[in-house]
Amino acid sequence: MKLNAKFRRRLFGAFCLGAAGVMLVVGETNPSSGTSPGAFIGYWLACFGFASFAIAVAVLDLRAVRREAREVQRNLLADALQEIEAEKRRRQATPGRNGSAPLKD
Repeated sequence: MKLNAKFRRRLFGAFCLGAAGVMLVVGETNPSSGTSPGAFIGYWLACFGFASFAIAVAVLDLRAVRREAREVQRNLLADALQEIEAEKRRRQATPGRNGSAPLKD
């Protein structure tokens, strides 16, 4: 099963956010008085790292979605302009309604 980039990006972001959330809950509910200060700092740095990765992935996803929307908008505009030009050529090639002259520029 081949996953596209958008799905992988969102899956990784959800994993990072979930891991940070679980670490937050576990860190707040379990007393860490018996651990060393280095383990305490390392644990919360890892939690912060997961949250930072989730934010970074969200920003990258936002940029990708904006880029895709711009491409779709440009394609729609190009298609609309081509349809307008085709309609203009068609009207110039055929006489107007009720015997009137064809449209000119």
